[in-house]
Amino acid sequence: MKCVLRLNLENRGKPNWEHLDDELHVLVQCEDTPNRAYTKLKAAVEQIKKLLIPSPEGTDELKRKQLMELAIINGTYRPVNKYPLQTPRLIAPMTLVSPIRHPNGSIAAQPIFVSPTGSPITPGTNINTPTG
Repeated sequence: MKCVLRLNLENRGKPNWEHLDDELHVLVQCEDTPNRAYTKLKAAVEQIKKLLIPSPEGTDELKRKQLMELAIINGTYRPVNKYPLQTPRLIAPMTLVSPIRHPNGSIAAQPIFVSPTGSPITPGTNINTPTG
């Protein structure tokens, strides 16, 4: 912002920069019946007044949306999810092929697999039938 302001001040008085000598202003126009035009203009003035009050840093919703749109245009947008998708954890192929053996040589109990929903699935159970 400071760079833009400095550039504008340096260009004041030069040809094609006459608008810098004007006071800041907004022109709002509306074509409708007198009652409806008055109502629409009044609503527009209220919206503009909201923009004139600076928001505390980090709470400016308009600025956040504009920066998001700019990132989308530039191709640098990375959505921020509060609840990222949890990918199911895969079991290494070796545990599926060979049984787990204890150090004394005996075969361990059947392994318990966990479904993406978190419920246990043991070999030999039908996962399509509800349990409990």
